[in-house]
Amino acid sequence: MFRLPSPAVSLSVSDRGDLVAASDRATTLIARAGREPASVSPPDGGHVDAVAVSPSGRTTVITGSDDELVERRFTSLFTEDLTRTDHGGLSERADTVVTTDDHVLLLDGAHGEWERRSVADWSLLAGSRIGFGVSNHGHAVSADGGFLTYTNGSGTIPVWGADRPSDHDTPPRTARAPIAEPLAITLNADATRLAVAEDATIFVSRVREAGAVPEDPVRLTGADHVNTDGLRFLGTGGQKLVSAAGSRVVLWDLDQTDRIGRAAPVPVSAGCSGCGPPTLAVSPDGARLVAFDGAGVAGVAGPLDAVGRLPALTFSGRYGPAVWDRDGRRVTVLVVPPAGGTTAPVPAGLPDFVRAVSAGERSSEVLDAALSSDGAHVVAVQQDGGIDVVDLATGTVQAVTEPPTAPKPPDVAVAAAGPDLVAVVAGDAVVVREALTGQEVGRLAATDVGFLEFAPGRLLVQRTSGELEVWDDRLTERRQVIAGDPGFVRPPVANADGTLVARVRADGTVVLVDLETGTPVASLAAGPPGRRVGVGFSADGDHLVTVTEGDGLDLGSAVSRTLSAEAMVLAACRTAGRDLTPTEWRALVDAEPPDDLRCR
Repeated sequence: MFRLPSPAVSLSVSDRGDLVAASDRATTLIARAGREPASVSPPDGGHVDAVAVSPSGRTTVITGSDDELVERRFTSLFTEDLTRTDHGGLSERADTVVTTDDHVLLLDGAHGEWERRSVADWSLLAGSRIGFGVSNHGHAVSADGGFLTYTNGSGTIPVWGADRPSDHDTPPRTARAPIAEPLAITLNADATRLAVAEDATIFVSRVREAGAVPEDPVRLTGADHVNTDGLRFLGTGGQKLVSAAGSRVVLWDLDQTDRIGRAAPVPVSAGCSGCGPPTLAVSPDGARLVAFDGAGVAGVAGPLDAVGRLPALTFSGRYGPAVWDRDGRRVTVLVVPPAGGTTAPVPAGLPDFVRAVSAGERSSEVLDAALSSDGAHVVAVQQDGGIDVVDLATGTVQAVTEPPTAPKPPDVAVAAAGPDLVAVVAGDAVVVREALTGQEVGRLAATDVGFLEFAPGRLLVQRTSGELEVWDDRLTERRQVIAGDPGFVRPPVANADGTLVARVRADGTVVLVDLETGTPVASLAAGPPGRRVGVGFSADGDHLVTVTEGDGLDLGSAVSRTLSAEAMVLAACRTAGRDLTPTEWRALVDAEPPDDLRCR
């Protein structure tokens, strides 16, 4: 486009990219698409400190000082046809300038003096001197010139509006980040988000009214130490961030949960205060999702990348577990009576690949269900502890066993269904039965069981303490104990080949554990703290999907992660831009590296 005689010290571009202004202090060039660059000079000589272009490109501003008389400062405005108007400047050096077509904001980043002036007549709209002080680690102005901030290393970061005088001690807005020696700070276009970098960590915080309950910032890690002033929001939404670290420029997408996750909105809301997490079933190839809220009254079914655009499936009864056929062509959803009812209606308007089967006629809920080992049946455990089997060819339901105790059994709160076996907590014991005959084949005395889960050849018994015991599936041998704590408040979910188990904490974090060794291999953020999270694996083991419930009017979120080593290497390579070292892999992916880390 053009070349300056010396390295540029200031650069600005219009929103459409059709006008660029740059200066090396002595020479300033303004280049419009399709035209030769125009050189403009400071009035009466001198040098340029900063340049700014309005979003439309109709206004260009340069500021600077007289070389011989430093206190003589200037601000020059140029229209589209380069008509020039010269004005005075701040009492100190204005090293930050933001302009729209209506106003110009000048800021002395060393001391905090600022002015907001009208482009039309240069009248003063607002101005103040904040007094940044000696512990000034950086400052920033929003893209519209409406807000400004700076950091002295405090965990509370002030944000002022540029429409009234600024009081250093009582900022109207604040953001929070655990910093001490930050290197860069930036505001998004409307000052609703602030990002600040310290060492190799970037903190992204919501800007709140002063005194509001603060939120924990998002931590972005995995890049090198961010350069001084090397941080900018991209665009106007505040969802994308660019950082400069050494010679690398990194793009961060805040809509992306992590480097291997792809998120989509999903119409799954909070079921009720006492309900469990969302329930979900992922198709064998990981392409389609069926998910219901914790109350079982609404959900969604469709392609995973389009569920946010599909209507919610509401229901007068309640949706129970969903089980995919082995070939992934159809999913069977077990439906149960509404609260207080005795008959389970069949919902209408379901997608063609979804079949609803009435279940729970005998009790109020189906606790768990699984595809039988022959692929011809769905095995279901009722809340009264009885076993039902659904014939997938006919859709008929057969009761295999009556409840474990009679005549009036207590409700069973904990149960698991596997391809050949079911397990329930009955009284003071875990009882394992054959799925198709109901014959008891295992028993374990226990009174503190929180959850049960089958994995191939194993039964996982999660204690209320959070410890996860791995038994053979008939409870004859305890093979290992995986450490835990009371923060694990959701059922563990094993993948189809029994190599991994996903454990969900109360804060929504999903911890993936190697079932052979008991070693945690990854920790994944699933959603905002306080939201309940459901987890599911695809049958091929390559996809992990989490569904986080919505809150109020907010939609929930479905996050799909491809867990194959090849996919994770590709994601890490895109971030690093080259082959990776094992140390870099651990930083980028938060997991032990595969044998081959070469980028292809």
